[in-house]
Amino acid sequence: MIAHVDELPSDIRDAVPDSERGVSVSRVTRPEVDDRIPTVIFYDDTLLKRFKLATGETSGLIVLLLFVLTELCHQLFLGQVDEPQLKPKIVNLLRRAFR
Repeated sequence: MIAHVDELPSDIRDAVPDSERGVSVSRVTRPEVDDRIPTVIFYDDTLLKRFKLATGETSGLIVLLLFVLTELCHQLFLGQVDEPQLKPKIVNLLRRAFR
């Protein structure tokens, strides 16, 4: 599910820290359980302002893809992921893809 922060119910909107308002991806706490809640991508207008496909710049698109791919790996491997080792590999992959 993808939602603009302003469109969220107030109790959920208040749970999204201001520092993550550009883009944030919810984390499933127990990915091994069959009855999982959906992953939600939250974004606001700052993501759209930073959404560029220019080389050598950090784009909102790259940040969005980093968060989404990290969360997908977390869920696919049932939470058994070493994120500090995984994130640099995803960043490298995205940089090569957007050269």
